Amino acid sequence: MLEYRTEGFNGCAVKYSPFFDSRIAVAASSNFGLVGNGRFYILNLTPQGILPQQSYTTQDALYDVAWSEIHENQALVASGDGSIKLFDIAVNEFPVQGWKEHSREVFSVHWNLVAKDRFSSTMMGHEYAIRKVSWSPHLSHVLLSASYDMTCRVWTDGSEGTPPGDADLTRSGPTSTIGRELGRMGRHTEFVTGIDWCLFGSEGWCASCGWDERLCVWDARAIMA
Repeated sequence: MLEYRTEGFNGCAVKYSPFFDSRIAVAASSNFGLVGNGRFYILNLTPQGILPQQSYTTQDALYDVAWSEIHENQALVASGDGSIKLFDIAVNEFPVQGWKEHSREVFSVHWNLVAKDRFSSTMMGHEYAIRKVSWSPHLSHVLLSASYDMTCRVWTDGSEGTPPGDADLTRSGPTSTIGRELGRMGRHTEFVTGIDWCLFGSEGWCASCGWDERLCVWDARAIMA
C-alpha cells in the first residue's frame, strides 16, 4: 500500500486523473472543514512512492474536486467561500479562474461526462444543503443531486436542443440556462450524502446512501416527469 500524508489538512475528496493513471488530485481542509484554510494537492504515483507535484493553499476549506474532461492539466475545486475555482497545474500559484455564484459553502462539483464543454445553469429546489451532484453518463442534460433535506432529485440543466457551449472555461462562457427539477426520490429518512450513476446497462439506474444507514438502488426514469 502507498501512503501520502496531507499534514495539517484533512482530506475531503480524491480523484484520479482521466488522462493519467499515475496522477491524483486531493481537496483538503484544516480543522475538518469547519474553519480555516484549504489545500489542493496534485500527487504522482511513482516507483519511489507518492510524490507531490504541486499544491495550492486557499483561504477557505475545499470540499470536492473534479478533473477537467477536456484539458489534462485543469481541475475544479469546491470551496467553503461559495466559489468554484479552476486550477491549471502548469500555473504555480493561483487559480486561473473563479466563479462565485453560491451564497454558502460549495460541497460538490462534477464535470459533465457527455457534453464536456457545457458550463453554466441554475437550478433551485432543495430545502437544505446539497451534499453531492453527479451528471448522468448517458444523458448530457440530466444530473442527480443528494441533499440534507433527505431527498435525491433528478434535474435537467435546460440545454436540451441547444448547441454546445464555449469549451474554454477561462473565458466568460456561454449564457446561463435555467434548469428544472424532473423528479425526486424521498425514501431516505436522514441526510443523503452519496449518489452515483451506473455506467452499464439501462441509462437510469443509480445508487444513493445516507445517514439512515441505507443504500438504495433505483431507476431515475421512474420518477422523471
